[in-house]
Amino acid sequence: MALGRLAASGAMVIASETMVVAAWGCARRFSVKCSDPGGAHGVLEALGAVEVTSEEADQKSRPVVCGAMAFDPGAASDLILPALSVSIPRQGGTARWITTHGGEEDPSKVAEGLARFALLPRSVADGLGITQDPGAQDQVPDSPWGPDSFELRSQGSHDEFCQLVQAALGELSRPTLQKLVVARAVDVVANRPFLLDEVTDRLAALYPGCTLYYSAGFLGATPELLVSRHGGIVRSRPLAGTTGHSGDSGADNAAERALLASPKNRQEHSMVVEHVRRVLGTMCGWVSGPVEPSVVRLRNVSHLGTLVEARLDAATDTPPATPASALELAMSLHPTPAVAGVPTDSALGFIAACEKLDRGRYGGPVGWMDSAGDGEWWVAIRCAEVSGASARLYAGVGVVQGSDPREELAETQLKLQALLSALVRP
Repeated sequence: MALGRLAASGAMVIASETMVVAAWGCARRFSVKCSDPGGAHGVLEALGAVEVTSEEADQKSRPVVCGAMAFDPGAASDLILPALSVSIPRQGGTARWITTHGGEEDPSKVAEGLARFALLPRSVADGLGITQDPGAQDQVPDSPWGPDSFELRSQGSHDEFCQLVQAALGELSRPTLQKLVVARAVDVVANRPFLLDEVTDRLAALYPGCTLYYSAGFLGATPELLVSRHGGIVRSRPLAGTTGHSGDSGADNAAERALLASPKNRQEHSMVVEHVRRVLGTMCGWVSGPVEPSVVRLRNVSHLGTLVEARLDAATDTPPATPASALELAMSLHPTPAVAGVPTDSALGFIAACEKLDRGRYGGPVGWMDSAGDGEWWVAIRCAEVSGASARLYAGVGVVQGSDPREELAETQLKLQALLSALVRP
């Protein structure tokens, strides 16, 4: 599927291994804060009240809300109820669910969104199961040349980042702090605007095992599932602990074995898993997962990962009146120790005081939820904010006792390669 064409057409796109959701236009905006998970109830009620017209009278043809939320849990973020959405399951048949509604937006905007499908190549329209206007062009006009000259500007020197890691280590000498996540940013300035379709398709090709997302200039390919809810089944796959690849299979296998055996990385990973289990345990009746982490291998790095599963409908002593929606679960889990630290409030205080970086949507939840409360929310890592010929890339590392500043700097460089390989093509 040409995901880049969807992004270039103005769609918001979230493409995981289970579902592709593409959305155009805005019928309504919802302002939410992750620090107030109760706000998810109002979003779900509004979705449930939407009158939907769909190409199929199917219970799965549901309105969705989608977007990328801020890292700062106290910052307001806009989620979008789109004028037009297309939901495409990756497995279990060839169903296509096309849902349109005007809501608070002029109905002509819905027609405009539908017309955008005609801007896509016929191969993409066929893949979506859409019949185009016979008069529509079969091909998108040739794109202008993308950039071929680039300048990289690090936001802060390598020495300054190592000093930040050292400051975090100093804070960790206090018995109340166990982990701090620090981040850095790199700007890429090109001689011509980046072509979103090319960048998005490169990401999809380079990181096929990751979830691709694009939302209003914010794009990336993340391997980390914050939470999904499908029916009564809830899943999360936190990642923490990283090793790089050398290109030599023997050396890489040895590095992954060392990662699994590393007390430092195991400690860092266990903090995230314990947080996810604890939060889900307050909202679900049953939580399970393997005792030992596994290795999640990507193109240039490998992580420690653990799949945590839970059930909303399992018997509990005090069952909730209303099962938690995917959005409520995501807002309750964010920020995990994978992007902030332990304990959360102290970690966020250190980040605000010392990092000197506006993380924006980096590290926040990105995803979608439908009117039944089902959905998928991912941790927005391996990402960039792209505007014209400029792009800002982000990468972070978890600092625990035993961390080495130079090794943490090298880890950020490995993680930045994900977006650099998609953006920079001299």
